[in-house]
Amino acid sequence: MAAPPSLALPAFSSLRAHLRPSGVLVAELFRPDRLNALSERLGEELLSLFDVVNQPDAAAKVRVLVVAGAVSPNFRGGQRVFSAGRDLIRSREHKTDQEREYYMGIALDSVLRLRDTKVPTVAAVSGAALGWGLELALACDLRYTHPEATVGLPETSLGLFPGAAGTVMLPRLLPQAIAKVGGFGS
Repeated sequence: MAAPPSLALPAFSSLRAHLRPSGVLVAELFRPDRLNALSERLGEELLSLFDVVNQPDAAAKVRVLVVAGAVSPNFRGGQRVFSAGRDLIRSREHKTDQEREYYMGIALDSVLRLRDTKVPTVAAVSGAALGWGLELALACDLRYTHPEATVGLPETSLGLFPGAAGTVMLPRLLPQAIAKVGGFGS
């Protein structure tokens, strides 16, 4: 019997990642107190994970990357949530254009790098996948979505443009009429 695969993963604080013996790498967004909202740190940790997964020796160990969200005590009485999107509390702390641009760069880079990951990717969407969280799910090759999941780009209702390619990916994955409802709101 062959030994289970191993992969040298960095230590993360906002992301839990573990490689199962079957070669399934599960990456769990882990900010349950903030509904797994995506901060700069979580974005940087995702980028680090994608660097590891895209290494030449990882292909023999990682058969698929599954991105999921942690259980959140603040969501529907303690249910799993994919991601509430951008961390708006952290966003308010950005005082300079440089800070805001860095945050938006991390969001876009994380989505594009996930989309370009060399192994098949699956988003396991439970609860809510909003804004940047939905954009991460859209970047995956496949999306498994719980029937009661909520997805959307709520920033459009505030007159803001989704900054991590959601409006580009959504119409490529859905019929145009459905994508317009998702992008413009109902």
